[in-house]
Amino acid sequence: MDPHARSNDTSLLHASFLSLLDTKLLPALRAAGLPLEVYEACRAPERQADLYQVGRVAGVGRIGHSVTWDLAWQSKHQYGLAVDMVFRIGGQWTWAAPSPGAWEEYQEIAQRFGLQAVRSKAGAIMEWPHVQLSWPTIQLRAGEYPPGGGEAWATNLNANIARWGQASKMVGAQLHPGAPPPTDQEPTRPPSDAACFPQAA
Repeated sequence: MDPHARSNDTSLLHASFLSLLDTKLLPALRAAGLPLEVYEACRAPERQADLYQVGRVAGVGRIGHSVTWDLAWQSKHQYGLAVDMVFRIGGQWTWAAPSPGAWEEYQEIAQRFGLQAVRSKAGAIMEWPHVQLSWPTIQLRAGEYPPGGGEAWATNLNANIARWGQASKMVGAQLHPGAPPPTDQEPTRPPSDAACFPQAA
């Protein structure tokens, strides 16, 4: 997978977050008639660094119109704990709400299931498409991850960590932090079958 490309592959999300998404949030959005789909799920640190330049570096977007507040490894996207949902109407992605208050309704539904919006210090929502699982970023940076992430999540996270490295990295004119420690979570093994592991005579 190209680490600079957008991905809406939800299979790489943390299993706890993916379960909430599949069994709670998406069904509730469909029931409410909100045509929202996952536009971006896990985001590699390289893409996060690319997005951080938008609106801040001449020739990359429009100066003053940034699309993210976070450096690499500061966004919950890097940890498989966030998604951006966007309206998909007639097979086309659109940021334009199909009805007044649709973005607000989406965020209210997400909060009902314990998901968080990105908010300013004053409490205002700063990114309408974004929702995330609550887990302190300071703990993620220290390698303290929510339990039960699953094999696909752990493999993807550790691959991103290994590729980026734990030293700070300059991208454009911005110094981004190094990666956190890898996860040591192991996938849950099924119970042993006596037929496979017979007792020694």
